[in-house]
Amino acid sequence: MEFFNDDAIIKQSSTVPELKLSYRSTLLTDEPLTDSEVTVEFLRKVFDPGTIELQEQSVLLMLDEMNRPICFYHLSSGLKDKHERDFPLLLKILLAVNPDKFILAHNHPGVFAFPSPEDINVVFTFKRMAEFFEFFYFDEIIISKEEHYSFADNHLMW
Repeated sequence: MEFFNDDAIIKQSSTVPELKLSYRSTLLTDEPLTDSEVTVEFLRKVFDPGTIELQEQSVLLMLDEMNRPICFYHLSSGLKDKHERDFPLLLKILLAVNPDKFILAHNHPGVFAFPSPEDINVVFTFKRMAEFFEFFYFDEIIISKEEHYSFADNHLMW
């Protein structure tokens, strides 16, 4: 009785698809995001203006070493007062793009951008995870209709 056939193994392995990852960075702007005000101005163009007051959304913004945005990704959309972030997906994107630093941003429908206790806990959890994988989580920015809140500006990104 023959359990293994070398020819069958070779034929079977030749049908396994090859995975190729490809990414080519393209600067979205030549201007660096020098502070939270400039960053928020940029992010307001990224968020969908038709739903920014309807539901929470989360965006990942990746930067080069000079703080210029190289790409962004809409991570999630949720309800009026909450959304879930998928850390494994975030990590996969960061591994594929390999930015020098990144900013996570989400919106609060309404006029107030002050972080909830859950927002603070998520940021600290993500910060620890990002550091473990040696990614620089530069800032978390909350945007509302009338204002914004930067964790870095408020010294909460340590």
